Amino acid sequence: MLHNEDTVYKKEFARNQTHDARHERRRKDGERRLITHKRIQEEIIDEWCSCGECLKGNYENIYPNNNCYLTLNEISKTCNTLRIPKRMGKVGTWQHSEVKDILFGK
Repeated sequence: MLHNEDTVYKKEFARNQTHDARHERRRKDGERRLITHKRIQEEIIDEWCSCGECLKGNYENIYPNNNCYLTLNEISKTCNTLRIPKRMGKVGTWQHSEVKDILFGK
């Protein structure tokens, strides 16, 4: 007869089971973020930047009321129009906060 103390529970679908799995997931997420960042840089910022600082990777002028005419809302709308996929592969659902996370690395 099997008692409760003898029962061994196994996690079949659990995340973070091992250090290697967690490390691999973080590496892949960073890789997807860099690919998305590069695509936004090439297709939107390089074409529409008016200040010249964005081309160097300094995105401080993107916020409203600064030297650059780009805003996070305009970049998100352009990402939706150009059908640039987000980090997890969804297309057409960009928001300004997600663009900010990609560009500023948060």
